[in-house]
This record gives sequence, structure tokens and C-alpha cells, in this order.
Amino acid sequence: MRNKGFTKFIAVVFALICIYQLAFTWMVKNVEKEAKAFSNGDYDLEQVYLDSIASEELYFGYSYKECKEQELNLGLDLKGGMNVTLEVSVGRHSKNIWQINLPMLLLMKQFQKLMQSKVILKTIT
Repeated sequence: MRNKGFTKFIAVVFALICIYQLAFTWMVKNVEKEAKAFSNGDYDLEQVYLDSIASEELYFGYSYKECKEQELNLGLDLKGGMNVTLEVSVGRHSKNIWQINLPMLLLMKQFQKLMQSKVILKTIT
């Protein structure tokens, strides 16, 4: 295999870049976890705590605010998702469907009877 060493070098560099970028998220999550522990569930106190350390150095010369901007954005599927419940009144909607399709059903039953009795319809011209 040619360039085996170069491929390993690129893989290591790529892994280091990924760890560096993920470190912003790890640092921010650790600070937010400390803020929750400090506030004991009080959202306003948690925000005051985060605002008080916003300008302090957190990671390689970056402040909490700058780390928060560099943090990975997580979608709903990674943050815990979203639950939606849809309630449908089946009786009401099935009644509406039967009312709409009733003429078609009657026509289909008549056609089936004609086909079973092998009646040949002549077209009038």
C-alpha cells in the first residue's frame, strides 16, 4: 500500500481537529451542569451564574461566551426530542367517509351482482 503513513497522518490530524471542536461543547456543558447544581433548579439564578462567568477564561483563552458560540448546535433528536400526540375521533371521520363513498359502494355492489349473474349489458347506440 502506497502512502500508508500519509493516510495515518491525515487520520490523526482529522481526529485531533474533531476533538478540538468537540471540546467547546464539552466545556460549555460542564459549566452549564455546574450552574444547574449551583442554582438548585432556579432558572433565574442559573442565568445570573452563567452571566457572571461569561467573560472568564474557560478553554485555551476562550471565554464562556465565545465557547458557547463555538459549541455544536444540537437538533431536537439529540437534545431529547419532541413528543406530539394526535387525537382523532375515528367514529366521526369514518361516518364522513361512509357518507361520501356510499353512492360509490352501492354502484360497486350492483356491478358485482351483474358480474355474478353474468348479465351482458348491451350498449345503446
